[in-house]
Amino acid sequence: MLLDDVSSVLAAANAERRFQLCLEITEESLIRYLPSTVATLHSLRDLGVRVYLDDFGVENSFLGHLRGLPIDGVKIDHRLVAGLTTDRADRAVIDAVIRLAHALDLIVIAEGVEASDQASELGRLHCDLMQGRYLACPQDRLPDLDTIAGL
Repeated sequence: MLLDDVSSVLAAANAERRFQLCLEITEESLIRYLPSTVATLHSLRDLGVRVYLDDFGVENSFLGHLRGLPIDGVKIDHRLVAGLTTDRADRAVIDAVIRLAHALDLIVIAEGVEASDQASELGRLHCDLMQGRYLACPQDRLPDLDTIAGL
């Protein structure tokens, strides 16, 4: 069902691939539904959809399985980012995640960036992308599909 929905949206709005569709799956969901999820992830990637592992690095981490997953990147959980400049352990985990992800040719996104010192430190650690209130406030609603597709 998900694949059908994604295929329909891409066919209707992205015939010329003017934008990329990115989907996120939490690390916890991936672990829980691993056998059935991997095939779906492969199919999504075949459609040109980028897939990111969300809430990565917290709780029961999935590090050992990263190299075989059909994903494009990982998102570092906001709880780790919150302690980046005040907690040596959080900084060490973030540094390790970034290095590991880059060694596996994955993009790293830090979520929950709330302050300039966090953004600066993430830059020093070579984090690829960041999101959070420091960079932009959350939007009340998404633009409609016609606006996104430029129709």
